[in-house]
Parts: sequence; structure tokens; C-alpha cells
Amino acid sequence: MKKREIGLIVGILVVAAGLYGFQLLRAPRAGAHWQVRVSVDGEEYALAELSQPQRIEVRQPDGKENIVVVDGQGVYMESANCENQQCVHQGVVSPENIADRYLGGSIVCLPNRVLVELEAEQ
Repeated sequence: MKKREIGLIVGILVVAAGLYGFQLLRAPRAGAHWQVRVSVDGEEYALAELSQPQRIEVRQPDGKENIVVVDGQGVYMESANCENQQCVHQGVVSPENIADRYLGGSIVCLPNRVLVELEAEQ
């Protein structure tokens, strides 16, 4: 390997370590107050406390529907009338798994333009 290639590899590793450290610093602390925000087409549709179990029915004028369930431990998309059902298969988002999920604290239904976010209240 040439010096330039080694320098490039080291640089990439330093940037990756920095991003990982930044993510760890941003991770919510234990005992954080958690809330679920549901947005449709970029506009807030509902805001719920994670500790308050409930079903949020997202019904849009054009017939698109999603059912979001907050069960006190996490949040998940119970059903959607989109074709691909990827939002339903994204599973439960909880404070325990938020750092390990590819989408972090989000569940996305692209066809219906619905975004569900689990976030620690600042």
C-alpha cells in the first residue's frame, strides 16, 4: 500500500470514530422523559407520552390510513393501507433499542407520508 492509501484509511477510521462518539454523547440518558411525535407530510399530527398507552389513528382526506400504537414500552406501526407495508415491518422502537436501529427512533411510511418519532424530551 502507498502512503496516500494508508492516510485515506486512517482518515476514514478517525471520522467514523468521531461520528460514533458524537452519537454516544447525543444518546438520551437513563430516566429521560420520552414522547412520540407523529407527523403527516411534515406537519405534526399528534404528540403522545410514551408512558400513556394509546392507539393513534392517522386518517388522511385522500383515504390513506395508518394505526400507530404506543404501548408504554415502545411505539410501532400496527397497520397501514400502503402497498409495501415496510412501516409495519420496522417493528417496535423503544428507548432500549433506539441506538441499535438503522432509522434510530423513527418509523417511516413513505407512501402515506407518515413519520413516527420516539424522542427524549429535552
